[in-house]
Amino acid sequence: MLHVDSPFPPDTPKHEDELIVPARQLPNWLVRLAALRDPAIRQILPELGVHKNASSAKARRVLGWAPRPPQDAIVATADSLLRLGLLKGGAKAGA
Repeated sequence: MLHVDSPFPPDTPKHEDELIVPARQLPNWLVRLAALRDPAIRQILPELGVHKNASSAKARRVLGWAPRPPQDAIVATADSLLRLGLLKGGAKAGA
């Protein structure tokens, strides 16, 4: 199954004005079917069924690193996409 999860941890407080991204699962057969028509989806086929465990524990422990709050990261990403002109209505850098 291909998992598409919300960027927010389950314990993130919910506010009325926040958009909540639902988690969805697509069966592998549906992803493979879509890959027949879409090269971008075809690129993820080798990842189907592969479970990866990743953690920021070492970065926190060794470097004292702390991630941005999810809401701040999303806003910073949107600002960058707009600044680079990668979204409709965005101004290209240097323009």
